Parts: sequence; C-alpha cells; structure tokens
Amino acid sequence: MEESYKRILIILGLAVAFLGFFKLGSKIIRSSPESNLKAGITDILATSTPFTKLTNLVTSPMTPGDITMSPSLAPSAKVTSPMTPGDITMSPSLAPSATSVPTPLPTAINPSKTPLSTKAPTPAPPNTPQTSMSPSVTPATTPTPGVPTVPPTVTPSPSPTGLAVVINEIAWMGTSASANDEWIELYNNTASAVDLNGWKLQSTTGSNPDPVINLAGLIEPFGYFLLERTDDTTISDIAASQLYTGALNNACESLELRDNGGNVRDFVDCAGSWYAGDNTAKSTMERVDLAQPGASQSNWASNNGFVVNGHDGSGNAIRGTPKSRNSANQ
Repeated sequence: MEESYKRILIILGLAVAFLGFFKLGSKIIRSSPESNLKAGITDILATSTPFTKLTNLVTSPMTPGDITMSPSLAPSAKVTSPMTPGDITMSPSLAPSATSVPTPLPTAINPSKTPLSTKAPTPAPPNTPQTSMSPSVTPATTPTPGVPTVPPTVTPSPSPTGLAVVINEIAWMGTSASANDEWIELYNNTASAVDLNGWKLQSTTGSNPDPVINLAGLIEPFGYFLLERTDDTTISDIAASQLYTGALNNACESLELRDNGGNVRDFVDCAGSWYAGDNTAKSTMERVDLAQPGASQSNWASNNGFVVNGHDGSGNAIRGTPKSRNSANQ
C-alpha cells in the first residue's frame, strides 16, 4: 500500500514538473519567438545547403552533433548549436547543393498602407531569328567517266549576202568644175568589214559597156567606199577609196555590183533616163533606203542642195554627200 502511494506521488511530481517545464518553455517562446526562429535558421544556413521546407519542430532539448529527421525519414540537418523545444529545423533540397546566401527576414507589409501594384509585367520580346544570306553557288559540271567531252559547236558568222554592200550615190553629171569629174559611192550595210577584192562594178548598157571597174580594198563596217574618175582631184578635200577610168552616159546607164563569186549584190536599172540627179544644178542621184532594192525608181532622189559635203576641183561645194549620209536618207 505504501509502495502504491509512492508511485502515485512520483507520477504527480513528474506531472507537476512537466507542467511547469511546459509553461516555462511556452513563456520563453512567447517572449522571444523571433530570436529563437532566427537562431534556428542561422544554424540551418550554416550548413551551406539550400532549404525548401520546414521539416520538424524541436520538441526536446538538442545538443551539437544531433541529427534531425525530415518526415521522409532521411537525415535533414546537423545541429551545430544547442536547441530548445519550439525551435524549427529545415530539410535540405534534394537538388545538388549550392552555397546558400543568408536572406534577411522579410519585413511585414501593412496592406492598409502599401497598395498592390496593378501594372502588368512587360513581356519579354520574342527572339527574332536572324536570316543569314549566302551566295548562290552554281555547281560545276562533272564529266561522266568514259563519255567523251564534245566541244561546243561554233557557228561562223555568215558572209554578207543580199544588200550587204550597195550602190549608194552616183554623180553621173560630174561637178561644177568639170563634167568629166564623175564619182560613184558604195556603202557597207553590215557590222563587219567586207573585202572587195574580186568584186566588180560595171555597166550593162550597150554592146560595149563602159565603165567596168574591178574593185580592190576593204570597205569598213557601216562605211563608205568612194570611187573617183581618173584622179583624186574630183573631190578635192575628200580622199578617194579607189580611182577608175571610163565614162557614164548622161542619158542613162544600168549598173550592177557583183561579188568575187559572180553573184549580183545590187543593181540600178535604166528606164530611158537616170532615176534622179540634175545635170544643170550638178545635184547627185542619192539612194533613199539602204535596205530597199536599187532597181526601184522610187528608192532614188536628187540631192536637196542643203545637206552637202566636200568641194570640187575648183573649190565649189559638191551638191552631194560623198562619204556621208545622203540628204534623201535623213
């Protein structure tokens, strides 16, 4: 019986001690909760490990070297300073550890004095891809083994045909200095020089045609070839391309131009009289259109007396256009 009383007294004593201890601990926590919390957080930050959540509330005194356990039963933090009931420990993040930077406790915000910001955050500008321009490369042609390479076919330029070289002007009446100072002009319609060696300009009128001129030399691209009768004084200030002998009939002559192959390249017909020209004014007979046949009477006209070039043996103006554009072709 006495033993039972002793046990009851011991239990009551322990209960009183526990109650007193509990009241004392509560008073300490209420009197200085921030200091206890800072001490606990300071101890935890000393481990240099990032923490993510509260794990355990200390319910009994702990000494340096004790290990706290997180709810996952994994060791959470090593105690480095004495802790009392009511202190809080933090468990480290499961992510790789990094040096923790102590963060000061946030200052309490009074909602009645600090309005919340309603400004929407500025979105980050989207990434604009940069377009890189590279030069276009044309791949080289690779020859197929065993297949011979055929060189490109070169097409030669065709020889002048048709109205490549034409009879352009005829001074069948001579000049004011002399009726014998006759001259004839040819023109090259092409962009290439033409070799006149072997070509022939001749009359086809009568049983004994005259003149017959065997041509020689080059006529330049889009150039003139001046034929002067007997000497180079017919047109005193323009050099002749070639001299010839023979006389043109003032009534009419039919003339033809043949190349070195005997082909007729141009022809001037005679219908009882020359197509144009004036014996009194000494105006020449000029071709109107270089691309039209010389056998057409409408393709010839007399020099107009305004567009002229050169002087005769006496210094008089030539009523014609030797080695220049015809007045009828302006």
